[in-house]
Amino acid sequence: MAQQYYVRQPNSDTARGPYSVDKLQGLAEADQIQPETLYFDEAQDDWVAIETNDALKAQVFPEKKRLTLRQKAEKSAAVDDSEASGEPRKRISVTDMLAAAEGDTAETRHVRRLERQRSHAAALSIPVIGTLLLISALSNLLPAIPVIESVIEESDPFLLLTRPLAIVGLLDLFFAVCVFLAATEIFPVLRLRAALGLGYFAFFYWSHYQNTGNPYDLFAAVSTVAACTGIFICTLTLNLFMLVTCAAVGLAGAAGFAYFTYLGPVFFTGG
Repeated sequence: MAQQYYVRQPNSDTARGPYSVDKLQGLAEADQIQPETLYFDEAQDDWVAIETNDALKAQVFPEKKRLTLRQKAEKSAAVDDSEASGEPRKRISVTDMLAAAEGDTAETRHVRRLERQRSHAAALSIPVIGTLLLISALSNLLPAIPVIESVIEESDPFLLLTRPLAIVGLLDLFFAVCVFLAATEIFPVLRLRAALGLGYFAFFYWSHYQNTGNPYDLFAAVSTVAACTGIFICTLTLNLFMLVTCAAVGLAGAAGFAYFTYLGPVFFTGG
């Protein structure tokens, strides 16, 4: 089956289609679409201009002499799907006309649904990523409170080097504040932080498990992988299903990391 395309003008939210390449050629000949007209690219999951796709542009706007007015009229007539197929013209109700005027048609509903899902995913990513970073910050800062107090009392920031995880906690706290303030420009930095955390901390706790046999170290390593994966994917995707799935995995991993490393003994055993 030939590929079908939805199209809309750059200054309009109303989409038309689906159209085959032949129908798009007819629209072009009737001057109803131009090279800057947008089409929905399923590969990019976004609207892009026809002129950015060399292959599609060459098919829809071939280099040839302008057609006569009679030929244009024939092409314009061919745009109507019912006439092209030989079927009787479909009667349009007032309800259909009002829905089309509001951009609420069968052709545009799936596009609007995708846009709504992406909007929900973008809104959900902020609290999820911020919460993941905040849990990580608390996990690393609470056990280092005595060291932080010494830094403040003695005005010696180099004391933090005796507790490197406190530095990680401070960075995560800073990142969490930025995320809650919707500073999404730091997402590439967060992906780097997640990748480094995934490589270092997972290996660190796995090595401890190999040496001590303590199952808490193994659980901490697994939790680190889940939490860092959640941060990485949630800063990368606008697919709602994938984001919700990775958010659940990441939050479970962050909570597990907090429990199996520091927060569990602090809150549940008084240690």
